[in-house]
Order: sequence, then structure tokens, then C-alpha cells
Amino acid sequence: MSACTYCGCQGHWRPDCPEIAWLQLRSRLILKLVSQPIAARKRKLKVRWRAEQEQEIKAFYSDELEKRNMREARVNKAKLLEILKKNRDEHRDLFLEAQKNFRVVAIAMLDAQLKAARDGKPFELTRLTTLLAPQDHTADYERSIQMLEMSVNAEIMIDEREFQHYVQDVWNWSREWAVSNLSYVDHKSRSYSKMSAMAHSDEL
Repeated sequence: MSACTYCGCQGHWRPDCPEIAWLQLRSRLILKLVSQPIAARKRKLKVRWRAEQEQEIKAFYSDELEKRNMREARVNKAKLLEILKKNRDEHRDLFLEAQKNFRVVAIAMLDAQLKAARDGKPFELTRLTTLLAPQDHTADYERSIQMLEMSVNAEIMIDEREFQHYVQDVWNWSREWAVSNLSYVDHKSRSYSKMSAMAHSDEL
């Protein structure tokens, strides 16, 4: 028997070729897609609890609570207000002193420049703009005092940052304030050393 003229195999002739039969069958295949809904089922979660795990969890949360307690303190509101008002009054007095001396320096410099201009000598009015004017942050104290006075609690919980502001009198603006006011405060003033330390501190 001769070979199939389609696939070249022996034993059958072209009309009986299995390759041709497969091609004819494949052409009649129909692909049918069927969708089915997927529903979630509730299952109970079983957990085995060990004593070691309970001890580890308790130790973790006790450490966190201890750290948090170290960063917070419950203080007497009346005492805190007393300290805060004292710091405010001191801040305001230093500003008023610095502002008074700043005006004296500015007027003296302006007079010198005007005299030079009248005498036909070189003068630089732009030098007046280089003077650093004193800063006043009394409003920050007033805001904090008002908040505390409106509190109905006899004791207040404050954190590390608030303690630094209210009690230690070190604020975010303390360094810039000290730099702007230091030049106009008397060196013999009891607050001069405090302001000097703030002005030259890199941690504020």
C-alpha cells in the first residue's frame, strides 16, 4: 500500500488519514464558558494560647506603658500656672528692655547718617535695615495660660515637650528670640546668661 498523500504515513490512504479526521473534529468543537458565583463561608478560628506568649505580651505592654509614663507627668495646675506666668512676665520685661535699647541704637545710627548727609559726607541708610529687631512671644504664653485656666481639672497631664515649654521656658523659637534680643539687654542683667546660653545653643 502506498503512503498517504496527506501525512506521508503507510497503512492508510488519504480519506482515512487520522490527521484529517482530527482537523475535522477540532473544527466542530465549541468552547462554552460557564460562570459560577463564589460565596465566602464563615469558619471559626482556633488558637492555642501558651503561657509563654501571654508573658511576652504582658512584658511588651508594660515596657511601653513605663516608657510612656516616663514621658508624661501629672502636675498641679495652680503650680504650673504660677511658673508659666512668671516666665511670661520675665519674657515680657526682657523684650521691653531690648525694645527700648533697640530704639536708642536705631535713633543714634539714624542721626549719625543724617549728620553725614547734611555735612556732605558719605552715608549709608541701608545700614539701618541690618539692625535685628527684638522679638516678642508673649502671645504664646498668654495662649497656654488661658488654656490652663479654662481647664476644670486640678491636675494636668503634660508631656516632655510641654514641660520644656511651660516649666523650663525653652520653646521652639527660644534661640532666635535670644539672638534678636541679646544685643540690647544689659550684660549685668540676671537673665543675660540664660539668653546667651540660648543664643549659642545648637539644640534649640
